[in-house]
Amino acid sequence: MIRITRLCYDTGMVTNQKYSLISYTYAHLAVDLGCFYLLFHYDYTDAILIYLLYDLIAFGLQFLFGALLDKYYKLPLGIIGIIFVILAFFLPSPLRIIVCGIGNALFHIEGGRDSIQYSNGKYARLGIFVSSGTIGITLGKYLGLNYANTIPLILLAVAFILCLLIKKTELKLTYNREKNPSYLIIILALFIIFIRSLGGISASYLTDNVVLSCIVITLGKALGGILADKFGAKRVIILSYIIAIATLSLGNNSTLILIGIGCLNISMPISLGILARQFPAHPGFAFGLSTLALILGALPSFYISLNNPYLIFFALLSALVASYFALTIKEA
Repeated sequence: MIRITRLCYDTGMVTNQKYSLISYTYAHLAVDLGCFYLLFHYDYTDAILIYLLYDLIAFGLQFLFGALLDKYYKLPLGIIGIIFVILAFFLPSPLRIIVCGIGNALFHIEGGRDSIQYSNGKYARLGIFVSSGTIGITLGKYLGLNYANTIPLILLAVAFILCLLIKKTELKLTYNREKNPSYLIIILALFIIFIRSLGGISASYLTDNVVLSCIVITLGKALGGILADKFGAKRVIILSYIIAIATLSLGNNSTLILIGIGCLNISMPISLGILARQFPAHPGFAFGLSTLALILGALPSFYISLNNPYLIFFALLSALVASYFALTIKEA
């Protein structure tokens, strides 16, 4: 058990926390939109390799940037990240993909660290922040295939201004640990994120309704944290996985499939919260580890087809079991 005592508050801390949540959540949308615009607006000779390169950079580097930001919290990595994404619009390939991938990683670790740092041990803030990325990805693909770069650049400029106005205040903490971090819980949390990524990609083959998929994924992530705070994380994540298993692997109705996809994404803020609790002094590193697990779960899709109902069933069932133990076992 960890007791956290806040030693230093800025008088405008509560207001600043709300503003930073709104700003980073919007900027999350804008940054992902900008990156996916660049991925889909141009014809790449080796498109699969380009997408793989982007994912490895954008997701694989975050734990390193997170560790850096935990040590030097005043570094404006979020703002630098937005600048990198904007700069990528004016660069040739593959340099544009490398730069926008780095920019994405820099921004995400700033916004993710903020969401954990000011979550007060709850899940709602985590879910709200991560939810907007799906909207950005969906809109980025659409705009990239149909429009010039004016809209993405305007949205990124607004994100830059909003993040520039965020007052970064050090949150000094005193940790009185009665027990050490549980490596078993860390492994289980990373496994849950890994398998949710794998199962989520497999589930995406079940529907071609891009708009409704975007809506239910966004709602699932946002509501997951809110529901976990109200009814308990264990109850919510287990029930959501049971519904997801029933609707995704046992049914073929389009409505049920969308419900299942939404329920699958309810676990995202909860699994992030489980992991973050094991690194209370290192929220940036914790967020970065979660994205590393996310990309590892996605990597098989670059080489093999994950369009398999049996894969969905066993992936979600194993995630359900791992979630139960992660939220049940005592810290060592």
